[in-house]
Amino acid sequence: MKHNKQYCLKNRQREGQFKLSFQHSAATLTTTEAVSITAVTENDVHGIGEGCPRSYVTGETLESAHGFFTIHRSDFLNIHTLVQLEAWVKQHQPDIDKNPAAF
Repeated sequence: MKHNKQYCLKNRQREGQFKLSFQHSAATLTTTEAVSITAVTENDVHGIGEGCPRSYVTGETLESAHGFFTIHRSDFLNIHTLVQLEAWVKQHQPDIDKNPAAF
């Protein structure tokens, strides 16, 4: 299997207002916050992922999720196989546990 050696990762923070608020046991929500990551290969193949940090659940914020991505971005650019990803996850499990929405 050929791996693309060059690709880019883009991180974006998004916030939006709900038309109606809704409530659950941890909070009443009127807005949403999310981070999205877009990976683009040299062959213009796009992959998109999204995380929704919730300060009232995990203590994460948009800023902490962005920080996780920024710290580990160069690592992510060098992961090309499932075996490499599994090894990275094992090595960074405590950081992932602190930032589940970011990962």
